[in-house]
Amino acid sequence: MRRPHHFRVQYFFPAIGDIAANAARPELVIGLHFFSPVEKMPLVEVIPHASTSTQTIATTVKLAKKQGKTPIVVSDKAGFYVNRILAPYINEAIRMLTEGERVEHIDAALVKFGFPVGPSNFWMR
Repeated sequence: MRRPHHFRVQYFFPAIGDIAANAARPELVIGLHFFSPVEKMPLVEVIPHASTSTQTIATTVKLAKKQGKTPIVVSDKAGFYVNRILAPYINEAIRMLTEGERVEHIDAALVKFGFPVGPSNFWMR
């Protein structure tokens, strides 16, 4: 029987490096973080750890592009990239609300700027 080439973890806990530490071939371990809804969100985070091979990174980036995604390679740190910038994004929107700006204006401006959704999407679910 062939050994599996990959397995999927829904939530990256522990860190990718911690998962790799227990792997027979840690150079092949890498994280891939999609955003919801997957079919609409083009960005995907590619998360190598310290021992991930450059070939594994390149193959994963190629796979993401083949899926029509925009991959960014990020550090194996809490929150990766997008979730680390999400808190300041939401905090600034809330500050603008407290200063009297309308939520519709904030959302429209940030979507026009290039964000896939406005910040109210995160607090009005």
